[in-house]
Amino acid sequence: MAEKADLKKQMKELKGQRDTALEQKEHKELKKIRRAIRSVKRQLRALAA
Repeated sequence: MAEKADLKKQMKELKGQRDTALEQKEHKELKKIRRAIRSVKRQLRALAA
């Protein structure tokens, strides 16, 4: 379960970065962050399965 908690913590940090990038209109950085969020979501789903 520690791994799941780590992934959720990472997700929360990425979402904060995403919000900052949106405010600053950094589109290239935003794309990288969104891909990272997708990656973490997929890891969480794989863990649950």
